Amino acid sequence: MEELAEAQKRTEQRVEELAEAQKRTEQRVEELAEAQKRTEEELRTLTKRVDKLSGELGNLRGDMLEMQYRQRAFGFFGQIVSRVRVVDLQEIWPELEQRLTEQELEALLSLDILLSGRLKAGWAAQAGVSDVWLAVEVSGVVDVEDVQRVWKRAELLHRAGFWTLAVAAGNQWTEGAKQEAAEKGVVLQRDGQIEFVEQAVAAAKGTSS
Repeated sequence: MEELAEAQKRTEQRVEELAEAQKRTEQRVEELAEAQKRTEEELRTLTKRVDKLSGELGNLRGDMLEMQYRQRAFGFFGQIVSRVRVVDLQEIWPELEQRLTEQELEALLSLDILLSGRLKAGWAAQAGVSDVWLAVEVSGVVDVEDVQRVWKRAELLHRAGFWTLAVAAGNQWTEGAKQEAAEKGVVLQRDGQIEFVEQAVAAAKGTSS
């Protein structure tokens, strides 16, 4: 009986030790869960900061690219126009106000660059005009939305009485943008390469007729 009692005592002591170990394990698990929670929160915060930084960097690159097109307008578009100059939208705002709605005017305020110039002889003969305006949308990677956006803005300018070609310019363009530009008549420009001028002239001429 004494041996059984001693064995029972040892068993109860072992159970207590196991219970204490279980308690410590559960406490450790809770600590790890809390640490994991803090890590995930810090990771989310870091992700937000990286996303914000990436966005700011993208905006900075976009601003620099737009600045290049402004400063070197003739270098980029001298193949199709001469006497190129950057135009502040305010210069033609009175005429625009007379012919466009407030919503249409608001859409034009976001136009990246407005240029004026004279079409080169071959294009001028096709267009039937010499003086031309270029509505330019600048993006690092030109996509379908860029093409559609600048096409709509060029159409507004054209409707307001300014013979306008739509231009989407950037470092590269997507296949979708290329197809959309060909269909709508939007000039694409990248690294000295210009495409769809003929389609753009034809589209602008069709709008005028």
